[in-house]
Amino acid sequence: MSKYTIKEFDEFRNITYYKNKSESDDNPIMIYIGKRKNNKLFLRVIFKYLGDDWLFVDSLSVSVDGKIYGPFTGKFERDHSSGRVWEWIDISVNKVGYELLNKIFTSQRSVIRFDGSKYYRDQKIDSNNKRLIKEMIYAYRDLGGKDIN
Repeated sequence: MSKYTIKEFDEFRNITYYKNKSESDDNPIMIYIGKRKNNKLFLRVIFKYLGDDWLFVDSLSVSVDGKIYGPFTGKFERDHSSGRVWEWIDISVNKVGYELLNKIFTSQRSVIRFDGSKYYRDQKIDSNNKRLIKEMIYAYRDLGGKDIN
């Protein structure tokens, strides 16, 4: 186990999940690691909009030091509570995503644009979120994960 993570076992899926022990629900990017019974690792990322107004997000793009990546599309989930809404997508990290995550944590400035059916919101990826991304990439490698090709 990595010094950055906490471990949780899902007995129904027979998967051990590793999450950053310092993770906050307020971060627009959250990475987690899964390890199957056969010891095969996988990396996933959640992109999350959190705000007061619904966007009905259907895509997102990321600006890393002025270079735009995306748009990335998929099935976004939605929920709300106590006057707050959140919309998120949980995706498997492929080569493009792995390279993007590495660029984000070394960037000077990174911003996610959540595009909805009528509106959009930009969320800056702050230095704390970048640190958490970096820690989870290191944890993935510490657990035996290889660069994703």
